[in-house]
Amino acid sequence: MWRRVAGGLTSEQQQLVYQKESKLLLKKEVDLKELLRLLASLERLSQATKIHFAEILFETLAKSQKLSSEIVWALGRIGNRNLLYGEQEFVLSEDVIASWYEKFEAVRPQIRESDGFVQTLVQISRLSENSNNNLSLDLREKFCEMAKQHGATAPNLQPLFEIQEVASSEKEAQLGETLPVGLKIWH
Repeated sequence: MWRRVAGGLTSEQQQLVYQKESKLLLKKEVDLKELLRLLASLERLSQATKIHFAEILFETLAKSQKLSSEIVWALGRIGNRNLLYGEQEFVLSEDVIASWYEKFEAVRPQIRESDGFVQTLVQISRLSENSNNNLSLDLREKFCEMAKQHGATAPNLQPLFEIQEVASSEKEAQLGETLPVGLKIWH
């Protein structure tokens, strides 16, 4: 339920949800798929919290292929350049995303083609209407090459080099589910 209402929570409320729920990451009896979706959906978390959460995800991915598609999806949500509802101040800096490049290189053997890796790379490196959110051309080209090595096609990669509106299918993928008929995300 929390991930469905996350967009309506303030930054402080999201931080509280994260503090409480992130403790469950270490428990074995928890539905980790749903927990990862919840935590990654908290777009108004502080930069420090997002960075810490991403570190946990990269460490987990380096150890096992288990939940790799959910982890890759969560990293895409955390590093997204075009947040669904969060304000610009919650977009991770270019320095942080640049550090992810090496981390993605290290865990690539753990990632299967079906894990949504290309979509995640596009989310974290696509151009935004807000130029402050955009990565340097050099870094976008590095992510583009990585995506090509995982089967990305030219249309998949266009958002890295030209500003495009995020398609409704991409928004649904970011949400982790489809919205009920008639419900729209307002940003």
